[in-house]
Amino acid sequence: MSMCLCHPAKEFSMVLDVIITINQSVMMFCNRLNKTTLISAVKRTCGLPCALTLSNLSPLHFSTDTLSKVEQMVGNSDMHITRVLFCGPYFPASHQYTKEYLQKYPFIQVDDVPLAFVPDVISNYNICIVKNMRLTSNIISRATQMKLIMQFGVGLEGVDIDAATKYGIKVARIPGDVTGNAASCAEMTIYLISTKLRLCLKVRLSYVDPLPLLSFILGQNAFWAVMIPNHFDSGTSCSEKAGLSDSKPVSDTVVRLLFSCPISYDSVILHASPCQATFQGALSSLLRGHVSVKSVHISTGFITTNEMQISIKQKRLGVPVGETLLGKTVFIMGFGNIGIDLAKRLRPFGVKIIATKRSWALHSEGSLQSDGFLIENGTNDNLVDEKGSHEDIYKFAGESDIVVCCLSMNKETAGIVNKSFISSMKKGALLVNIARGGLLDYDAVVHHLESGHLGGLGIDVAWTEPFDPDDPILKFNNVIISPHVAGVTEHSYRSMAKVVGDVVLQLHSGTPLAGIEIVN
Repeated sequence: MSMCLCHPAKEFSMVLDVIITINQSVMMFCNRLNKTTLISAVKRTCGLPCALTLSNLSPLHFSTDTLSKVEQMVGNSDMHITRVLFCGPYFPASHQYTKEYLQKYPFIQVDDVPLAFVPDVISNYNICIVKNMRLTSNIISRATQMKLIMQFGVGLEGVDIDAATKYGIKVARIPGDVTGNAASCAEMTIYLISTKLRLCLKVRLSYVDPLPLLSFILGQNAFWAVMIPNHFDSGTSCSEKAGLSDSKPVSDTVVRLLFSCPISYDSVILHASPCQATFQGALSSLLRGHVSVKSVHISTGFITTNEMQISIKQKRLGVPVGETLLGKTVFIMGFGNIGIDLAKRLRPFGVKIIATKRSWALHSEGSLQSDGFLIENGTNDNLVDEKGSHEDIYKFAGESDIVVCCLSMNKETAGIVNKSFISSMKKGALLVNIARGGLLDYDAVVHHLESGHLGGLGIDVAWTEPFDPDDPILKFNNVIISPHVAGVTEHSYRSMAKVVGDVVLQLHSGTPLAGIEIVN
């Protein structure tokens, strides 16, 4: 039923104000809403004459504010929706924070699509934000409306830049020095270093071969260790003492026990691979004959103990003895934004800092140093005690107590930390990777951990991500791993979300893109 209005123009203005308010809230669900459609809807609702139009009413019957709202709303309605696609299943805060930043702009649509659906939907989007996936040439070829591919961060090794260039799509990254990303990564590096130096993660085990079956060893810090030999020859007294019902070799069975004095325990954890029922029963019985044990558990895996937690539990003071950064030599391999921020934060610890950068030319020894600082103009020269180029990495590795990888990932740097490099490091030195997992040769790292040459490993990035929790490298008690969170801080992610949001708005309005580094 039509409304009976005494003052049609006045009522029309009031209804328009309501429509404007409602439309601003629902605009994100509409692609186009033109002026004619808007006025027709209002006239139908109010029962106004068909001849009544916005043009013949506006000068006399509408306030300037109302007209401004109408024109702005209609203008926004006529603009296309800019669609932003976040690719990759991980780093959820990147999508969440960007969506929060852009939520007041109804003409921007931000979606986070499951990885498997990306190839099918990418043609509907104008901007792609890469998190942790590979944008191949095949996927990029489907992005028919794409104008920009941008990494939520720095690394672009997962994007086929040549393919994007071929299809006329810009590729960009967010500089780490303006968002706090580099600073966050530098702080995480110091965390990994200091954790290894002070947390004292150790496993105290004694390998007994071949007899006796059980060997109780009392260490300096009152740790008892029991280990069963990893091979029982057929018919030997070891098999008999273990109570095995058969005489087959048990070459894959390794059982390790770790407990502390006094010899009275609530539980003993047995780690065995493979785990045999007969072996479990025999060993449990044997242990109960020697010590007071309430329960014996068997599981697969490896034992890593935190000596500080043990000291707290046992009410001990002054144990364990840790290490300090003071006096250490730290080699920063790759002196970009992260390397610079790391050097700034390491300097107060009283360390010697040496660094390499591919663009640095080789210098003679006499020109490298002067009173502990570089002789070269530049704002960051006083951060490094000695610098070198790519050719110096083996030399610097041999001089350092701690090596930190801050390199970008490319064809030249992939696997750069190989067997030769680690062999050139000091025995017992610590290796930290804060950049990309592919910089380290996995087999080389495992080999030098097994030999004891590598004193410790701290990594925030892995060879395959997400990291396999069953990876054998976790058996080493001097390995510390974090789940690719070095740059994931409230400050850095809010800052990067703002950069992404601003770029989206710039692209939508057709203004020049700012705040990012376009690489093609």
